[in-house]
Amino acid sequence: MSLLQPEFGLPQGRDERRFSVLRSARRRAIGARFDDETWARFPLGQDVDRKAQFAIPDGVLVDTGFDMHAAIACTKKSMAQPKRHPIFEATF
Repeated sequence: MSLLQPEFGLPQGRDERRFSVLRSARRRAIGARFDDETWARFPLGQDVDRKAQFAIPDGVLVDTGFDMHAAIACTKKSMAQPKRHPIFEATF
């Protein structure tokens, strides 16, 4: 199920409130100054990410919040493993 209403491209109901809270937290955490249209596209990317992880369950998610150094380290560690897995949100 998509978080976006196709005709408006906006989150719905509970997801709309959750997205608003996440958007505020992200703006504070990374100091980003994206316009509202750009922020409205983030749920679409998150929806694609969830679908990809569902379709490829053996993938590795690099989930370090906003810590870029930790994301790079996690990506390097995942790439150094002898057994290869897809890496979601890899950071270089």
